[in-house]
Amino acid sequence: MVQLHCQCGKKLKLPPTHIGKPAACPNCHKRVRMVSAEQLDGARSSAGFVIESGPEREGELIFLLGSEQIDVGKSADAHLTFRSADVSRFHCQLRVGQHGWRIEDNDSTNGLFVNGRRVKGHNLLDGDAVGVGPFVLRYSSDIASSDSDSRAAAASQADSVDAEVQSDASGSQMIELSAMGVAAGTTSTEAADATDGNSDGSGLLNLLSDDIFVDEGKTIDVPAPPKPEGDSGDGPTCPSCNRQLPARSKICVQCGINIQTGRQIITSQDTNLNEIYSVAEGAIWWISWISWVGIYPIASEAFGLKKPIVVRSIAVVTILISGWFLVVEYSQSESMVRHKNLMLWSGTGEPDPDMLWAYYYGTNWGDREALEEQMDLYEDSDLGEDEIIRAAHNALPPEKQAIGQFRASQLITHAFLHADISHLVGNLIFLMVFGSRVNALIGPLLTAIVYPILAIGGGLAEMMAYGNQSPVPMLGASGAIMGLAGMYFVFFPAHNVHVAAWWRWWIIRWFELSMSIFQVRGFWVVLFYIAFDVVFTIIGADDGVAHWAHLGGFIVGMVLGLILLVARLVNARGGDLISVILGRRAWALLGRPGQPVEE
Repeated sequence: MVQLHCQCGKKLKLPPTHIGKPAACPNCHKRVRMVSAEQLDGARSSAGFVIESGPEREGELIFLLGSEQIDVGKSADAHLTFRSADVSRFHCQLRVGQHGWRIEDNDSTNGLFVNGRRVKGHNLLDGDAVGVGPFVLRYSSDIASSDSDSRAAAASQADSVDAEVQSDASGSQMIELSAMGVAAGTTSTEAADATDGNSDGSGLLNLLSDDIFVDEGKTIDVPAPPKPEGDSGDGPTCPSCNRQLPARSKICVQCGINIQTGRQIITSQDTNLNEIYSVAEGAIWWISWISWVGIYPIASEAFGLKKPIVVRSIAVVTILISGWFLVVEYSQSESMVRHKNLMLWSGTGEPDPDMLWAYYYGTNWGDREALEEQMDLYEDSDLGEDEIIRAAHNALPPEKQAIGQFRASQLITHAFLHADISHLVGNLIFLMVFGSRVNALIGPLLTAIVYPILAIGGGLAEMMAYGNQSPVPMLGASGAIMGLAGMYFVFFPAHNVHVAAWWRWWIIRWFELSMSIFQVRGFWVVLFYIAFDVVFTIIGADDGVAHWAHLGGFIVGMVLGLILLVARLVNARGGDLISVILGRRAWALLGRPGQPVEE
């Protein structure tokens, strides 16, 4: 028989033949399930999970037994099965290591999450929330002790009775377990069962100690390691605060630095990656039918103390203004004769006749009738068709021409306009992934100042690139957003960015979707995207993308980020580019670690 403790206080016995099957406690009627990859007899278990939330089985107690690897997934062959489309066939695995139970991802589609963060592997601690698809499991090294009040109230039951089989509403076989009393005069052996051998009941010792806690089903008490007395001793001295540390110390907790390298421990802002991944996967399924291949960042990690209210406000304003502009544009409104001057017009050379024809006859930017009247005047001239179009255009007053005139305000207004929905959505993704992190670090005031500067920097770079070429309009927030990416590159190069990549196979493999979400250092992600702009500007590609605006905004963003760091207006807690490269040699520029950061 396998011995378990229910949260209500009953000591339960279950035959080993019912491993993996659901059961019910006869006292509190909670669902109980013991999970093992091997047949065990005479074993005991107190460690396991409580299903906190999910589409089914909420509140179920899952006890972990044995020493062999436990497979978790939706496959019927898994030892612990969760039925959901968001759970892979063999999603993850549980195994016993020298520090207790450890959970590891099996390269699942939707990933494994612990305390809201996607992980490849994790040594489980009391209270850890494990996300497997839509299921959230709370780990405890002693499930019974997590509900001590119920346990005390339920003490003094019969010794044991045989198990009875019954069916639950879903038709699966349930075992109505017997209860073994835990009377007021509990023996020392039973007390050891309840505490699972942890002197403080926290379960933390299982992670920190290399000792073995279970030997042939009997729990052994292991004393906690002695604590160091004070901070004195023959340990190293922190190079930042000059504090004498305990022996064998590698990190100064007060300053948060590695005392050998002088580099700070990188801290990041928590985010609900489980929810972000779920939303991204659902959106990509639909988007992939239109864009059959893609790679986009979906989330980023960074340190920050502020709410990104300015970036969120910019996103809302951009959506509203861009939406209005697209409606006016697609409705062929005559007001576009005026509104075209909200776009940024670059190039001071003679207009190209083909572009003029496209502007006048493909848009409502100019007065088409006035152009035709002017062209009729040149009908009997010796001019060629291209020359007639150009001459007729030049003869029109500026307010009737299809080409706009440059105005200084366009350096900002163009950043709130977009050519179509995909252009808008793509820019907003980058804005939220990179811009919100920068905003959370530098605060609302600096963000409100910086964003227009980045838009101007990107616009000026585009204007300089076109010089004396034919006038063309530019619209879109990508220059300003790449500026925020440049600031992210300076502030958070070593932090993770979560990237989604997909490929829709179409008829090759019957429209199968291949998708992966993975983590990459922010340094590489930003360089990956900016490399495209560098290559396309070198080869002079004419693809309708403002590559020079991207480069200009990125450079301005990097410069502003470095200025804010060196001026000590921003403290990135050691995750910035200067600290990562220079280590303690960066302190002369940025200040010593451990200085207070304003909340």
